[in-house]
Amino acid sequence: MTHSETRVPTSIDTRDNVLRPLKHEDETWDEMLRRLADEVDVNHFGAADTEG
Repeated sequence: MTHSETRVPTSIDTRDNVLRPLKHEDETWDEMLRRLADEVDVNHFGAADTEG
């Protein structure tokens, strides 16, 4: 079975001008998305508290 990366629906323009500059040369798109998710402080954006 071949591993496929996460498919994020974006335009080519968004991918090339917004996402590609954030991607490190040695990482996959999945790794980049996980890294960005780990770096985001959701409380900064006023996200709802999801804990019990």
